[in-house]
Amino acid sequence: MFFKRLFGLGQDDNTDPTAGQTYSAQAAAQDSVVQEAIRSGRKINAIKRYRELTGVGLKEAKEAIDELIANPSTTTFTSTSNDTSPVTDPVHDPEFMRYLQQNKKINAVKRYRELTNVTLKEAKEAVERLMK
Repeated sequence: MFFKRLFGLGQDDNTDPTAGQTYSAQAAAQDSVVQEAIRSGRKINAIKRYRELTGVGLKEAKEAIDELIANPSTTTFTSTSNDTSPVTDPVHDPEFMRYLQQNKKINAVKRYRELTNVTLKEAKEAVERLMK
């Protein structure tokens, strides 16, 4: 709570409308706090807020914010792997498949959610089915 106020990332845990919710990359990119942090040159604050909203790791959040800074009109995201084409089916995403092969269930669930915008429960169930 202290850091949220210190870095301008919301009012209070009780009044923050985003508390306890996870957003898609697209929704997080359009978040007013993320946009304001980018406009005012507070890149670290934008990255922190993006991570809060999406639950992604630091690297993914930094890449997303860098993309937004470089291309302010960007509203859709592509795979963070070397393949830059949009991914519609997670089994065709190299990063997602690597997580499955390495038995990294949590990372696989996060990536599945990024690609499909489904709920945590749906992503977990899908990943578990694919890991069998």
